[in-house]
Amino acid sequence: MLSSVKGAIKRHVVDGLQGDEEIYYGKFKGTSDFLPLLVKNVLRPTRFFEKARFGRMALFPEFLKMGKPYPDAFDKHIEEANLTKHFEELKTTGVSIIPEYFPTEQCDAMIECLGLASAFSEEADAYRGNDKLVKLNALTMSFWLHMPLVALLGKYLHRFPYARDYPSVSVANPNFSSLPTREIESLEKVTLNVGWHYDTVNLVQFHVLLNDVESSGSCMQVLGGTHSHHHLRLSSEDYWLSDEYVKNRNYPVINCAGKKGTAYVFDSNAYHRFRAVKGKPRAYLKCEFTPGNNILMQCAKVAESLSEDENALKGLDPAQREVLSGVYPVTPFGGFRYEGGCFTHDHARL
Repeated sequence: MLSSVKGAIKRHVVDGLQGDEEIYYGKFKGTSDFLPLLVKNVLRPTRFFEKARFGRMALFPEFLKMGKPYPDAFDKHIEEANLTKHFEELKTTGVSIIPEYFPTEQCDAMIECLGLASAFSEEADAYRGNDKLVKLNALTMSFWLHMPLVALLGKYLHRFPYARDYPSVSVANPNFSSLPTREIESLEKVTLNVGWHYDTVNLVQFHVLLNDVESSGSCMQVLGGTHSHHHLRLSSEDYWLSDEYVKNRNYPVINCAGKKGTAYVFDSNAYHRFRAVKGKPRAYLKCEFTPGNNILMQCAKVAESLSEDENALKGLDPAQREVLSGVYPVTPFGGFRYEGGCFTHDHARL
């Protein structure tokens, strides 16, 4: 009873704030406008508080923040790789594309080791390769722990960047082209992320293209400037944006395309989508980071990812080891103690 009442209130609020049926309809009642987002965040301030707690709000007191401050020593990685302008572009637009950043041989090796070459010739309505674990080895770490990109994302967060999840490779070779949102009855029936959406709060990423991707082909698109808004949904209907909304608000649509080895960094709070073009494949390696929230450590993945080299973590320097400490936890001195419903360090050894 209570949940149905809450649902009715949320729908009423959404419909009241976003009543223009020319741009808000069906499942496409998402918005990046100031007033409706302000009301939504007042009603449900969870994402806003999560940003503040993890250092995303400049005036929030430092002693109340979680995570660790960004280490200034990381700046040298950004400067030596000539990524300063890309950092500034990320701050301004929410995304920055770095053409042909990684060698093509490095990209080919990743596709080969996962056995995904055939995915480029077989069209499908789903991503390929998501179920293949990227094992930890020198090749994987040459991407995942590429410190200039890791440092750039940390500087953007103003906090130490922790790996949120294990790296993954995904190949999309669509057997359809994206339809206008007016022609889509339900996005739940579409297995590719073709709807304009945002992701987990405080999540930043870099992707590396593993094949040549044309700007007119299948690629991720980002709405420049939307990263700075406090996105929130109150119901299942106000998450995705309609095509009409995007056109009406005149946001710049940035195509994340380029030659094999091109990298792009982006803030997942920006609205983005996969634009599918039939027969035009797109493959990328994805690496995700947060300032410490929403870490997706999985014991099974720890074991399997280290099955090729169980000592792979031992060669990392302290900063790299800390970057991975959320998904590969370090046992503290004295082990753990279960108390108050959670595990904490146990410094009392008997």
